[in-house]
Amino acid sequence: MSSAIPCPACNGRKSAVRDSREHELGVRRRRVCGWCGYRWTTLEIAYTGRAILERESMRREMRHLQDKITQYGQAVKDLLDALGDE
Repeated sequence: MSSAIPCPACNGRKSAVRDSREHELGVRRRRVCGWCGYRWTTLEIAYTGRAILERESMRREMRHLQDKITQYGQAVKDLLDALGDE
C-alpha cells in the first residue's frame, strides 16, 4: 500500500489504488490514503515520453483547503483576541 502520489488531505505518502478504469483520456483511478482514509480520484493521461496526472476533483479540494485556511485564520484571530483581553 505505497504510492508516490501524496494524499490531498494529509499529504501522507501511503495510498492504495482501489479501482482502475479506462477513460477516454487515459486511466481513472480511485485512491484511498492509508493514513487518514481520505478517498480521491486521479486521471492519468499518457503523452509521448511523459505522463501527466490530473485530479478530477481539484476544484472541490481547493475549495476545501481554502475553507480550512479561513477556519484556521479565524481560530488564530480569536486566540489572539482572547489573549489580548487578558
